[in-house]
Amino acid sequence: MTRYWVMAPARYSSSGTVGAEYHKCWQYDLEHGVIAIGWDLGEAPKSREHLYRLWDANAKPEWEATPDHAIRMLSRFWFEVEPGDMVIARAGLLLYVGIGEFQGGTLL
Repeated sequence: MTRYWVMAPARYSSSGTVGAEYHKCWQYDLEHGVIAIGWDLGEAPKSREHLYRLWDANAKPEWEATPDHAIRMLSRFWFEVEPGDMVIARAGLLLYVGIGEFQGGTLL
């Protein structure tokens, strides 16, 4: 059964510094066929505990309001996405900017 994942490639704003960061991130994702999480892992997490340690070392301050929810969502995606699953990219809450099929391979 195909599963659908909704991801936001970065914090969204249509203008200003945040808007420029979003557009830069989205352009990178399009050019490389990836969906970015906003920080460099340095290595692919091998377990949920490893991902949690990387999160603690790299998460951006604006995510600290809901770290448990955010890391649970990232962990589910990281360890459960399978080839054939669909990934929907959004900007903000209501603007959908792309859809693609996860092809498999190493998540980085």
